Amino acid sequence: MRYKLPSLILLPLLFSFSFSDVSLFELGRIIYKKHCSTCHGKDRIGLTAPPLIPQFLKGKSEDYLFRVVKNGIPASQMPAFPNLRSDTEIKAIITYIKTPVKVKYTFADIKKSFTLLKGKRKNYEIKNLKNLTVAVDKIGKILILEGANVLDTFKFKNVHGGVKFSIKNH
Repeated sequence: MRYKLPSLILLPLLFSFSFSDVSLFELGRIIYKKHCSTCHGKDRIGLTAPPLIPQFLKGKSEDYLFRVVKNGIPASQMPAFPNLRSDTEIKAIITYIKTPVKVKYTFADIKKSFTLLKGKRKNYEIKNLKNLTVAVDKIGKILILEGANVLDTFKFKNVHGGVKFSIKNH
């Protein structure tokens, strides 16, 4: 009996923590679906904005994520969400996006989603691949440059936070 009493006292505390985490996660899922899924995808793996999964968020502090959700990212398409009613709602989103996703994609799934553009390819006659630059202007136009020469420009909807690739391994 001596050991059962402390256990009985601690048992409700253990359940209260796990239930509060579950409800915070569920609240985050609901808010994410309403405010974030349009850009970051219903499964959080990205759409017109980057993925919001633990692998992508690695190294980002909770304070940083809190500021981004509340204030947005200047000079990007990430808006502020001052209309969230409380800090708890923002913390709920952070709890949700830091949880691993259950979606798994195979190489076959990726191949199915890949679409090649039809039409004649442009020959840019690139002389030095390491001198190639991709720039994004404020209205969503992408410029392909080699040195000071503009090779091509095209519009791209919802460029979020700049270009996301590198040729450093080539």
